[in-house]
Amino acid sequence: MKVLNKYAFTCITFLLLLSGLLFISGCKKHKEPYPDDTKTVTDTEPVVTGTMGGGNFGPPNSGFIVVGRNFSKDFRESKIMFGNLTANAIAGDESFISVNVPDNAVPGGYGITVITNGKSIVVQGMGFGVEAPKPKLADWLRVAGAMRGSKMAIYGYTFSSNIARTKVTLNGSPVVIDSVDVGAVYFTIPNNATSGELVLTTYDNLVMSYDKDFKILPSTLTSVSTGASRLKNISIDAAGNFYGTVNNTVVQVTTSGVTTTLATIGNVSTLILGSTAVDASGNIYVSSGTSYTANGKFEPTENSFKIFKITPAGTLSVFAGSTQGFTDAQGVNAKFLSPTCLTIDPSTGNLYVNDAKVIRKITPAGEVSTFAGHNESSGHGDVFVNGLVQFDGQGVAARFVDITAMVFDTKTNTLYLTDGGGRTFRKVTASGLVSTIPLSLEGGLGSNTIIINSSLVTNMAVNATGTIYLSNGRYLYKIKDAVSSNTYLNPVSGSDITGLTMDNAGNIYVSNAKNFPFYPSIGAIYKIVP
Repeated sequence: MKVLNKYAFTCITFLLLLSGLLFISGCKKHKEPYPDDTKTVTDTEPVVTGTMGGGNFGPPNSGFIVVGRNFSKDFRESKIMFGNLTANAIAGDESFISVNVPDNAVPGGYGITVITNGKSIVVQGMGFGVEAPKPKLADWLRVAGAMRGSKMAIYGYTFSSNIARTKVTLNGSPVVIDSVDVGAVYFTIPNNATSGELVLTTYDNLVMSYDKDFKILPSTLTSVSTGASRLKNISIDAAGNFYGTVNNTVVQVTTSGVTTTLATIGNVSTLILGSTAVDASGNIYVSSGTSYTANGKFEPTENSFKIFKITPAGTLSVFAGSTQGFTDAQGVNAKFLSPTCLTIDPSTGNLYVNDAKVIRKITPAGEVSTFAGHNESSGHGDVFVNGLVQFDGQGVAARFVDITAMVFDTKTNTLYLTDGGGRTFRKVTASGLVSTIPLSLEGGLGSNTIIINSSLVTNMAVNATGTIYLSNGRYLYKIKDAVSSNTYLNPVSGSDITGLTMDNAGNIYVSNAKNFPFYPSIGAIYKIVP
């Protein structure tokens, strides 16, 4: 037993000593082979382990990504050298660095050096082969014409990112370029432009024909206000000032482009405001329908289901409406279900607002009445023409599905509207008779067919001759005597038009909530002279 105990003690002692050595060894900094197997680094030093995506070759301005660990957390502190050419990181974190191959890289092989976290790593055995540039025009958002003064973009792939290496000509004349990036070239159509071939030259001498016969439209477009509030549902007063909504605020933009917030209604996180209208005295009206939070949650507030009024002195009050419901009455005794589109008869001051599936009329004294339509669900007794819902009639006998825009024409004393749910263009006479107007097409540039549905942003305006202008998504149409055309009014490739109005001289104004037309700017108002 003593012998066994001796051996047991010796084994235990040996195991404890071995464990201690392993523990001490484990406390030392971990080392591992560097990619070239000739150096060792600590576990805090940047390490490149490979590449991601297209591999180690590509043309200038193509993407290149290295992966590894211990890179800078802030990608702006990282860069990759292609020989002596520097490419600053455009994205990344501790595990990857993404760059574009330098614009001025010429075809051939380049060694790679990664600079990050204050360290410079010459990556052994990893080079990059630069190929000849292969720019290509994009097929999407190609347009056949544009207005003088309008902003335009030619979209494509791996263009030169150097404006000095880029050239645009129209009908043989050079065009001043505003800016460039690898996916687009931005420029303004000159005021003296004429129709002809539109040509893009990139990387000094790579020539691409955008359109052999690019049309210059007779209308012109100029900027009224850029970089200001992103206005929706704009209206205009007699002096030429604009009014619109931005989330929960009512905004004025003067003729000189000065932006002022006239009223703040409710919380900025709750999107409640709809259309605006202004009367001959300068009073501004704004609708407030069913409210949604910024994340799309339905959330009515004390400011919902109302029509607000702002006087020229800036006094805000509830003009009509109270809690949700459907009651014809005077002012705050009236009730609305969901007031959204709003238009005005400037000759009488009567307001027209669509309230769910009904059009309500509000007099200057605030008297609310039902003008046309009723809230019975569609599907009972609907009439279909060419597959579209069409239920016309007198006053409350008519039926609407989803009104998306309205405008009042004083020349004919008629209310015109788009029924997005029924995909129809309709009118309501002064007596409340509702009828559907079939539209014939004159043709145009880009999209020459009006697609009326609830998913497109729609706005309407009318001039003194009864010519109606309708924005549908990013397109602008003219409707005269039931004939529609966008031949002279297509504002080229653009995002959805979110506001449309006209002045007494017949000039058209459009606003946007994004870039118009897909140009590097924020909200703007543009003037179109037909």
